[in-house]
Amino acid sequence: MIRTFIITLESLSDRIGGLDEAARAFQAALRLNPGDANARNNLGVIFGQQGRLEDAIREFEGALKIDPGHVNAQNNLEKAYGKAGKAIMENPRK
Repeated sequence: MIRTFIITLESLSDRIGGLDEAARAFQAALRLNPGDANARNNLGVIFGQQGRLEDAIREFEGALKIDPGHVNAQNNLEKAYGKAGKAIMENPRK
């Protein structure tokens, strides 16, 4: 049985060597259990911290497909949409 462990991203990042390593850890977890909404949300948070907003949005949306009531994923998705909108306004495509 696969279990989800709740830890802070800062704690994981510090323990395993930074955001890139933390992202790889969550990606590995998702290969084992693609239906883990918490892992998808956490990976989205990491992507957001790295400025990878499209990837973050994809993960938050994926978490919500798995668990439509996932409050953290919903809040994170709204924040990412806001940041993405701001990024588009600051750097419009021509």
